[in-house]
Amino acid sequence: MPLCELIQKAQKTVQHTLDDLLIDGPMSNFAELQQQSAALGITVVNISNPDHPLIYVNDNFLRITEYERDEVIGQNCRFLQGAGTDQGARHRIGSAIAERRSLNLTIMNYRRNGQEFWNSLSLIPARSRAHDAEYYVGLQFDASAMLAEHRLLAFLKDATRQPDSDELHRLSFTDHVTGLLNRHTFFERLALRGTETPGAILLIDIDGFSNINDTFGHEFGDRVLKVAGQRISYALRNGDMVARIAADQFAVLLRPDTDVANEAEAISERVARSIAPPITLGETQCRVTASVGIARFPEDGVGASGIVRNAEMALHRAKNWGGGSVVMYELNFRREQTERHRIALELREALKEKRIQVHMQPQIHLETGELYGFEALVRWPQPDGSYRAPGEFVPIAEDMGLIDMLGSYVVIRSFEFISDYNSKAEKPVSVAINVSADQMRDMAFANWIVAEIGRFGINPELVTIELTENILIDRLLNDIMENIQELNRFGVRVALDDFGTGWASLSHLQRFPIDYIKIDRSFVTQLENGDDAICRAVIDIAETMGKGVIAEGVETKEQLAALQNLGCQYVQGFLFGKPMHCDEVPDWLANYEAERAQLFA
Repeated sequence: MPLCELIQKAQKTVQHTLDDLLIDGPMSNFAELQQQSAALGITVVNISNPDHPLIYVNDNFLRITEYERDEVIGQNCRFLQGAGTDQGARHRIGSAIAERRSLNLTIMNYRRNGQEFWNSLSLIPARSRAHDAEYYVGLQFDASAMLAEHRLLAFLKDATRQPDSDELHRLSFTDHVTGLLNRHTFFERLALRGTETPGAILLIDIDGFSNINDTFGHEFGDRVLKVAGQRISYALRNGDMVARIAADQFAVLLRPDTDVANEAEAISERVARSIAPPITLGETQCRVTASVGIARFPEDGVGASGIVRNAEMALHRAKNWGGGSVVMYELNFRREQTERHRIALELREALKEKRIQVHMQPQIHLETGELYGFEALVRWPQPDGSYRAPGEFVPIAEDMGLIDMLGSYVVIRSFEFISDYNSKAEKPVSVAINVSADQMRDMAFANWIVAEIGRFGINPELVTIELTENILIDRLLNDIMENIQELNRFGVRVALDDFGTGWASLSHLQRFPIDYIKIDRSFVTQLENGDDAICRAVIDIAETMGKGVIAEGVETKEQLAALQNLGCQYVQGFLFGKPMHCDEVPDWLANYEAERAQLFA
């Protein structure tokens, strides 16, 4: 049966199944769908949960992706995505879910072993009649073989010189934007070349390309890609092969006679330099940089997919160094990646078993010395009694698709604390909760926060959402803006963390409904040396714009006195209290009341 007819029939069966069951019965009720759609992977995602976890997968989905059932249930489907997954396709999926509409598209996904495959995906929304939950049913078809067959037919037609052979060849083997070879052709050539004899590949990524698209438009973005492709080609030698393999990523296979040890890095540096001159379209001009990751073979491994993964690790390291860098793969990268996967698996288990803790650090009203509220900070206790540093596991959660799960966990634990503490306290306190960019991009995030506030019976004005200022220059800023505005309409406060350390501008303070600005501890530390220029400027700006100011990282009485003189409103830091387990708050409060008079004499 043709693929389109197979999917259409499956969609009708899904709708019929959902109309009858609406996901309220056991998942075995999808047996009819499995029988009629034996070639399709079937998934059910609960989108009423902000993590959008998988609650059902059929055996064929596991066969296609090569995962085990217990590895995927409870996860967000983003674990199937990777470096070759088109950002536009990701955004189309997110928009469809936010608007509760069906979607059909073909997207690059990855199996458990890292091998890529083309997923012909159909998404169908559904709502539960019994408990008002919302779901999406996904139908997956591994279309890789069909695309390979199409390329073979195109090649045969080209060989027999049929009239449409040139067009078929162009569509099958080349990228339509740059005119370079495409991803599939690159992998076919790499497999044909083999990785048993010495060689190397380069992965080249345009730094900040999504911002270029958002700032100048997709026409200029395509112009950047085309010019970058040309410049890379000019920087290479005869016999080197270049292809565009992802939205803003190029790959180079160096010719067989390359002295890998001495030439690969020099060629990469030349490629990076070649992209740097300004690129112009009409009156629009911008400078771009590129990061390069290098993997050699056979010393860095064999097999096309393995070599590319190693180059991706090197590229990731180059991007983390700030862009415009060239990095050669090293064996310790693999060890680091293995360690990151291990930490991610342990973090997932710790979240499921509720072993992650949320600690509270007090925030003090500077004029009176009274407790104003707390900032919720995530902590991960280890078997030996120590804590794994947030700076170690939070970035891994972001990279491995766990940040929504972690963020939602922190929100719920924080709301539990607010509800419990304020039910006993004479004076209610607020709690500030750090929120990631991934959470703020989710169009359902604000509605979920509002619903949870209602479920816990919390005054929304006692909830503060903390954002780092770099969120305000995110490429999906409009989605983030809608969430911020919805939270503001409901009465939730918004604080801008680490102000002055990122890329946000004063215009963002005017455009966004920000209630508080937080002065980063690096500026507070400078007060010890009498350098109060930045703190003074931030406080003056906040006062002029009618916003509150919280200085964090206050550790000495000298810093406290300086902030009092500058007119800061709120402070937090070790001088008043370290982050503590929620159960320790009453004891801290009793001790603080005894010390308060001395601190604020």
